[in-house]
Amino acid sequence: MDPPPTFPLATIRKRKLLSQRALANEAGVALSTIYLLEAGKTEHATFKVMRAITTALNVPPNQSPSSARSSTPLQTPSLIAHIADAQL
Repeated sequence: MDPPPTFPLATIRKRKLLSQRALANEAGVALSTIYLLEAGKTEHATFKVMRAITTALNVPPNQSPSSARSSTPLQTPSLIAHIADAQL
């Protein structure tokens, strides 16, 4: 059996010393959104949500994908991996 995929959003959040609730409040999204993204239980997130999270985590705008429109669903695991690469 393959190990479950890892999603570095929780690692980045913890490095910033933020709780899930604090990140959700800072990003203006629901706590459940942060939980689902960290747990890998959602396949898509809108650009607007991911932009809010990257802003709350202080990821520079030029390091996050900006070619998608605000209502376009994105492949969340690959986008979170991109955020992690920007932070490392």
